[in-house]
Amino acid sequence: MVADPRRALGGGRQGGGFQTADADLNWANWCHGDPGPLRVGLTLPGGVGAVESPFDGPPGYAYVPGCTASGRPSTVTFLGWFAGTSRQ
Repeated sequence: MVADPRRALGGGRQGGGFQTADADLNWANWCHGDPGPLRVGLTLPGGVGAVESPFDGPPGYAYVPGCTASGRPSTVTFLGWFAGTSRQ
C-alpha cells in the first residue's frame, strides 16, 4: 500500500512547498541480536524522489522490539501520516 501524505494532510502546498509529514511505523518481533543503527527509506509517489531517515524514534530512541513469536518474521507496519513537526 502506498499512501500519499499530501492527501492525508489535506492536499497540499503551504508557503510554496509541501508541508512536512511524519510517518507512524510500528516494528514488531525481532528475534536476533542488536541490529545496530537503523535507517528507513521511502520512495515518494509520482517520481518526486526519495527520503531516508534514522529509524530510531520513540519510545526508546534506540528501540528494538522483543521476540514475541520465535520463527516468525519481523514486521514493520505503516500506521499512517500525521502533520510533521520541525526538528532541527
